[in-house]
Amino acid sequence: MRKRVFVVQAEWDEVAGVWWGHNDDIPLATEAKTFDALVKRVMKIAPEIIALNRVGKPGETITIRVTAERGGDVCLSAA
Repeated sequence: MRKRVFVVQAEWDEVAGVWWGHNDDIPLATEAKTFDALVKRVMKIAPEIIALNRVGKPGETITIRVTAERGGDVCLSAA
């Protein structure tokens, strides 16, 4: 049996000043002040959310990945 993997996509909310993460399959949505705090929160609440929504079976081990992408625009100067 293949281990299931759920990816929680994390994004930075510039206006609110928080990281927020979501996964529609679990379903999960949460936020935290730092990326590390978001990962800890996801790992804490995901098992209960998965159980309540009957996404997994008791005793099953799943993998949860929290991924983030953050970028911005840069101005190139003339050489």
